Amino acid sequence: MPQGMSVIRQHGPVGLRLYLAIIYIFCFDCSIFCLSAFFVVPANPTYASKPALLCRISRQEIHAVLILIKGFEPFMSTTTSNAKPDWNQLWYQAKKKKTWKSKKAADWDKKAASFAERTAVSVYTEKFLKLLNPQPSWSVLDVGCGPGTLALPLSEKVQEISCLDFSENMLTILNDRAKDKKIRNIKTCHGSWEDDWQKLGIPVHDIAISSRSLAVNDLKKALKKLSSHARKLVVVTDRVKHGPMDPDAFAAIGRPLESGPDFIYTVNILFGMGFLPTVNYISLEKELRYRDHTDALNSYIWMFKDINEDEKKLLIDYISTISTKNADTTVSIKRPQPPIWAFITWCP
Repeated sequence: MPQGMSVIRQHGPVGLRLYLAIIYIFCFDCSIFCLSAFFVVPANPTYASKPALLCRISRQEIHAVLILIKGFEPFMSTTTSNAKPDWNQLWYQAKKKKTWKSKKAADWDKKAASFAERTAVSVYTEKFLKLLNPQPSWSVLDVGCGPGTLALPLSEKVQEISCLDFSENMLTILNDRAKDKKIRNIKTCHGSWEDDWQKLGIPVHDIAISSRSLAVNDLKKALKKLSSHARKLVVVTDRVKHGPMDPDAFAAIGRPLESGPDFIYTVNILFGMGFLPTVNYISLEKELRYRDHTDALNSYIWMFKDINEDEKKLLIDYISTISTKNADTTVSIKRPQPPIWAFITWCP
């Protein structure tokens, strides 16, 4: 019998509960640290007189079960059973493993026009605003506003909006669109997460939002900064698993996809900061439409860093398997795994 199975043999129902709990936790990509909470109150009254159930099962046995299930080498061996995980540090570690690179301001400057075109009409915006339920009296801070994907439609529903972005071209498009629509309650500011917002003249607003814009150097610091600029509510959207990346596209060109930390880290960091975040989910459409095959290809190339010609050919072949040319010469792509975004809110 494998070493991990000794947990069940030695501890009966308690050991079985531990084994099943670990399986459940890893199947759903949750944290091992949930185990301590799992054993606070035993489900079986027979064991109610044994308050220290977790102490009766050694860390070595837990470790053995974890290795048996998933080959996982936890850092439990270097911490005490009462130690709390540092989720910001875990976020750093996961970030280092990701196989795609966050885009810089210059990259978004180049992407601004096509991105603005693609997001002008968006299922994401519709679902985001429905969950937000904006009020006419609100002042809103939109960090990472882009070309106004949210700010422009939101301007009709709130009192005023301050928009911050590190891409000047994005802000130019936003200002031009606001002028064309005769929108006068939007103010834009060129700046980033790392800048001193006080020096930029950004005041506290009723609501602070950051939509799909958490590409930061220090997540905990960014969340604290965003919270300090909101009176009533803070809203962020973060990736669920692979987010906007297409895992099948990575597989098609022979590259591994380590998408890095997703929303579960954000939620746990917030909880550790004393907030009680609420999570909803925004599922995006399966089918996307592009002007032509070149437009579709460029959209996919954006996912990769330094793609070479051989990989490009493989990517073209992959796109051909999921695309259809329409009568109007546009191209439709059916995404095998459409992105899901976590809509996270908390009171500051």
